[in-house]
Amino acid sequence: MNKQEAFKRIAQIETEAKELRKIIDSSVTCATDLKTTEDVCKVLGIGLHHFTACNIYDQLKYIIKAANMLDNDGKVWIADFNNSDQYKYYPYAEKVGSGLRFGCCRGRSVSSYGFSKSFFFKESKTCEYIFNTFIKQYSEYYEQ
Repeated sequence: MNKQEAFKRIAQIETEAKELRKIIDSSVTCATDLKTTEDVCKVLGIGLHHFTACNIYDQLKYIIKAANMLDNDGKVWIADFNNSDQYKYYPYAEKVGSGLRFGCCRGRSVSSYGFSKSFFFKESKTCEYIFNTFIKQYSEYYEQ
């Protein structure tokens, strides 16, 4: 290895170390730690610029995916509508004046009832928390 290759390798190691520090320093360990879109991006390992460039539908999919991963020990969770033993939850919103509020969390065991699989939650408490925390995104989605 020559000097130039050594400097290049050091730069690679420093970049990798920076990424590892982000993971270690991350305070997002469970779904209720998700408070911002930046937190969502940390969990999914995507850049904020990528997230904000997405349409609102995809932003909500990312938010829900991150929450479900945290509820599923860091592994991706997708609602399985062939499994009637697996409960899946989606938020039911009520229109209040010009805004929305959380109505209840509907659990389904058999069918998606026309909702995208990406919009279902693994846990009912997470469903309510994410809806209330990311109400701005839900409001924008329902206004379409």
